[in-house]
Amino acid sequence: MLTVAGGRRASLIVPGVTGEQVRRFLVSRDGSRLVAVLRRPNGDALVVSRLRRDEQGRVVSATPAREVPWTTGVGRIQDIGWRSPTSVSVLSQPTEDKADVHTVAVDGSPGFALPSATRPSGRMRWLVSSPVATEHSYAVARNGLISDLSGPTPVERPAGVALSTLTYAG
Repeated sequence: MLTVAGGRRASLIVPGVTGEQVRRFLVSRDGSRLVAVLRRPNGDALVVSRLRRDEQGRVVSATPAREVPWTTGVGRIQDIGWRSPTSVSVLSQPTEDKADVHTVAVDGSPGFALPSATRPSGRMRWLVSSPVATEHSYAVARNGLISDLSGPTPVERPAGVALSTLTYAG
């Protein structure tokens, strides 16, 4: 469902996403892309679709979703977050004690991965990132510890209060 002018809601069919088991999705800040994590029996798929607008700026349709390769492409994606206007960070949990955070291009350009320092310890639950290059990225563990992924080594620090959500404003 989309909220359109006047607060009305309208459905949008996204070929390759509509009807699938969607675990997570994000819309870019400019409203031009939708990125989704689809649950599949042999591992999650990361897909991207372009959103089309009419002359008044209303979203009217979406291109068929195309799959975006992410690291090994095997396993479950825990969370996703925008890292730039054209790239998304992907949080996966390949082992019980180590998580992986990789950044992949969603605009069709060759993908890239962040340095291996983005392997926080523990069982990670959320990824908090921003498309602003100067902002830090964080992984949040199930026990509430926050790992800053922006330094050469993730720095874990207690949340200080019971953490239910962590996000960037805007």
